[in-house]
Amino acid sequence: MLSEKMEQLSVLLKTNNKKIAEKAGCSPANFSRLRNGGRCADEESSTVCKYVKGVCSIAREKGIEDRLCELIRCEQDEIESRLRKWLFEYEEDDRKISVTDPAMFGKKLRLLMELAEVSNSRLSKSLNIDASYISRMRQGERVPKSDSGTVSGICSYIFDKMKEEYKTQGLTELLGLSEETDITPENIKEWLYSDRLLTNDITVKQLMDKIENICHTPDNTVTDDEEIKKLIPYELLNDDNSSYRGLEGMRNATLKFLANAVLKKHEELLLYSDQCMDWMTDEFIKTWTVLMTECIRRGIKIKIIHNVDRGVSEMLKAIVSWMPLYASGMIEPYYCVKSRGERFSCTIFIDKGYACVRGLCVRGLEDSSNYVYTKSPETFRIVEENYYQLLQNSRPLLKLSDKPAVLSGKYTAYIYNNNQICIGEGEVILNKLTEPMSSFTFDHPMVYKAFKSFIENQ
Repeated sequence: MLSEKMEQLSVLLKTNNKKIAEKAGCSPANFSRLRNGGRCADEESSTVCKYVKGVCSIAREKGIEDRLCELIRCEQDEIESRLRKWLFEYEEDDRKISVTDPAMFGKKLRLLMELAEVSNSRLSKSLNIDASYISRMRQGERVPKSDSGTVSGICSYIFDKMKEEYKTQGLTELLGLSEETDITPENIKEWLYSDRLLTNDITVKQLMDKIENICHTPDNTVTDDEEIKKLIPYELLNDDNSSYRGLEGMRNATLKFLANAVLKKHEELLLYSDQCMDWMTDEFIKTWTVLMTECIRRGIKIKIIHNVDRGVSEMLKAIVSWMPLYASGMIEPYYCVKSRGERFSCTIFIDKGYACVRGLCVRGLEDSSNYVYTKSPETFRIVEENYYQLLQNSRPLLKLSDKPAVLSGKYTAYIYNNNQICIGEGEVILNKLTEPMSSFTFDHPMVYKAFKSFIENQ
């Protein structure tokens, strides 16, 4: 449509009809009627010729004739004639060359604008785009071509705003990029027009698949103590060290902590760490998983306060990896409602009545800090007090029941494969409909929002 192409030009030039009219020597009302469809015109009409003259004049003044040529696909010596033709060129269906799913485009644009906390009217004023046109894009009713100035302007505006407000981490997660990737407006546009599912939707599917395949009949075959001892170097298991340095030291202190809990058949572990997950290497995770599973087999209860400040996608992935252990019923998972902060990194592991591991350092210095393994009653008492204070400010991350939840009228239920997703006020319940039946309740705001978004996209 002519109006949409005029909008693209306004975005590219960062101007409006009034300024174009000033350069063309006519009334801005003429261009407004042209843009709104109130004036019939063709490429040779005097109004269109004046409009083209004004556009080219502004492009020359701003030194962006090359960008205008790129948009309308021409050489600089033929800009005016080519621009008149371009204004009236129409594709049979712009959507075919834009995206395969207009609804997905609209959904992604809505998420971007919500993340950037920008309204239709604010974006409209900043880019000289009609607010109603933005609304139609968000609804999937209009999908501009991927090479349009409109979309480039939107992506650049959102990128600049997110960078200015230090929200690029959320943008990285939404786009499904690695933390090492440098985000650009082009990354955002490529994601808008791709057929990729939203990252959170993928993780929600993985979580439901994991739940569907859970068997609640645990393997309680206890591993022989001698086999456990083979997992841990003898000198580590029996040394008298209390201080372990760096990430390797943290791994050693953790293995010593878990192995002793397993071998001495203690009753309860209390776990918390908001440290970067770099210390969990692939090789370490194998041994850690064996020891954690053995704790459950030997009846050791575990309370864990998860760090959920890494973003919803990372949190959902963590829930997926922990789900087989959660299903045992021996683990009580929590999340702290207080903000973690960005200055310090803290680790507290407690084997009640026996030993603890603690570490505190400035973020970024984890690999040069000390991690203390101690049996000192006084130190143990202080660390335990700290843990329970943190627990008082925490909520259950997951509530598990061995029966499907009985729903009241305040829930809306949806079936996905062999699971029932029940969306209530501030919580989501997953009912596993295959044997053994069970239910999983989440009330963390980010998990709740991820499931609501997943349902909307189906």
